[in-house]
Amino acid sequence: MPKSVDFDSLLNPATFVQIKTGIAKSGTHFAFCKYKGRGCILSKELIEAVDLSFDAKEYTISKDRVILKKTSSENNLRMFLKVSKKMWYEIGELKKNLIKGIAWKDFDKEIRQAGLLMEEINIGIYGKFLAIRPPYLYLTNKKLHHINMWSGNSIKQDIADDSTLLDYLEKNHNRVICKSFGEEDKVYYRCYLKKLKNSI
Repeated sequence: MPKSVDFDSLLNPATFVQIKTGIAKSGTHFAFCKYKGRGCILSKELIEAVDLSFDAKEYTISKDRVILKKTSSENNLRMFLKVSKKMWYEIGELKKNLIKGIAWKDFDKEIRQAGLLMEEINIGIYGKFLAIRPPYLYLTNKKLHHINMWSGNSIKQDIADDSTLLDYLEKNHNRVICKSFGEEDKVYYRCYLKKLKNSI
């Protein structure tokens, strides 16, 4: 499994000399660089995120902002952004609010304000869930930085087969509650419908 590189051996800031640029099959623009005799892949999006020009011939970057990770090729490295203290704090605040329970419309607003990515994932018989995490530019820790929000039984029984979970939550935002259950290493995140009061 690819591992992070020990940054103690890197200069701060470190300079990566561009060898060539290209476009991956996914459509991502990248620069292939050399650093201390090793290849390093930097995406255009990452380069611009650290306020540098993709067209430059070399990139000087502080190790406080980025981290290197080994790829399947032992000689090459890939650069990621570090999760900032501000983003880490905002993820922590989201998790605190989930302990108490928070309305979907407020939770959705906080996710967007924190600059987090939200993707809907369908894994067949286990249903649909929302993967909430920092964007893919960041090297993340699943336990610390990710929230997988599963739909509770009340939503599973009500949602149409051809509806996405996100569309359903938007249409029912006044009734959906998001909450965490459990503690320490066993925390589960669920969204469910708030019970309607009986009409008189």
